[in-house]
Amino acid sequence: MTVNGYSTIADRVFHRPPPDPTWHQLLSRSFVHANELMTLYVLRMTQTYSLDGNTPFGAWALKYQATYDPIFAPFNHLDRDQIRDMLLTVLPSTRFVIELFEFVEQSLPELLSGRSAEDIFFAPSQIAMWDRYFNTQNELYQVNNEMVASAAVDQLKSGQFICEIGGGLGSAAATLADRLDPEVLANTHLTFTDVVPIFLTRARRALANKGLSIKFERYDFNQEPQFTDPDSFEFIYAVNALHVAFDLEKSLGYLRNRLQSGGALVLVEAIRPQLDWPIYPEFVFGFFRDFHHRKLSPQRPKAGFLDANHWVKCLKSAGFSRVDVFPNIDLNAYPFVITARFTAWK
Repeated sequence: MTVNGYSTIADRVFHRPPPDPTWHQLLSRSFVHANELMTLYVLRMTQTYSLDGNTPFGAWALKYQATYDPIFAPFNHLDRDQIRDMLLTVLPSTRFVIELFEFVEQSLPELLSGRSAEDIFFAPSQIAMWDRYFNTQNELYQVNNEMVASAAVDQLKSGQFICEIGGGLGSAAATLADRLDPEVLANTHLTFTDVVPIFLTRARRALANKGLSIKFERYDFNQEPQFTDPDSFEFIYAVNALHVAFDLEKSLGYLRNRLQSGGALVLVEAIRPQLDWPIYPEFVFGFFRDFHHRKLSPQRPKAGFLDANHWVKCLKSAGFSRVDVFPNIDLNAYPFVITARFTAWK
């Protein structure tokens, strides 16, 4: 795809034969292209400021520039407005992503003065913005939900008990409901969890007419689950949630304990191409307190987002017998595929 004379890295990615013939069905050219352009868009954002490398944001932004300036050097002639227009041409629903990132940019003075991101981002007046970002209409985020739904379609049978961890506003569960066979859907029992009460309230509303039998539970995945009806599941899933667990291996172990023998934990997570690479979602999510203050280990040597290799190590350390990764590709060769699905079997 060429927009305004911009021949993309995504083009070169998609001229290669796919290593897994199925992955282009979920990870489209537009998705990779939009991730590439968002990476460039955030690069232009960071170039707006005089950065202090002694502050967490300044250090991150300088590393981001050092990583991506060489990659995007041929496109220095493109300004921020041009990149924004290109994003909206490639994937119009990225307007929801741009809205969130520009809100964070406008909030930078407060954030850098020490006001908490939780207070700013989750003010009642901003919940609708998050709803638009996580909505199924936001194609850049919806890919994550489709990955979970694809796994559910392949694995679920009628009458099974499943659980979502950190379900947020309900878009993953809604996507799963839309993709399941009607008979399986009518006989699937979902326990939907989140730690934020307003998210549970809005998810209850969003999922009311989806045909799922749903039980809503407030649950912090840093603790052993307390809900007991049911006390085990055939299928547990989470989308962009577990990377903020304080002790990731312990939290994964809690979930493994709630799986029936032969059951699967399916995680979809934003991932780094390499462990030390910054990625553009950190411009938003890197401001959350829970993003940074984590228990580290050889399997989880860095807080926040991990690379695929360390996710596999954490899952195996938690006791899972087998871990499958989708897409199973060399992310150094596909640097703008920044999401992956991990299916871990008990």
